[in-house]
Amino acid sequence: MNRLKLEHIIRAAGSIADDKELIVLGSTSIFAEFPDISDEFLPSVEADVFPRNKPFMSQIFTTQWPCTTPKQRKNMKALFSTTNNTNHANEQRFLYPA
Repeated sequence: MNRLKLEHIIRAAGSIADDKELIVLGSTSIFAEFPDISDEFLPSVEADVFPRNKPFMSQIFTTQWPCTTPKQRKNMKALFSTTNNTNHANEQRFLYPA
């Protein structure tokens, strides 16, 4: 995942939900603070977003990008081999214009 892919997901989800503001959850929300972060630090292949102004559409849109390079597969393997991989307490919400 990188910022360009996340922006694409946000535009698509905003179009589907007909909402110009979306909330991004989880590790991909780091792009709000660090837009140029290296892919090495963010091995995530998905983005969880939902429309801010449409609570009745609170189902989370999830898009996964395939791990195609050996480096991405290695990062994902390392990520999922840890014993406690839940960051729910540390999730941040950032608004992006759609």
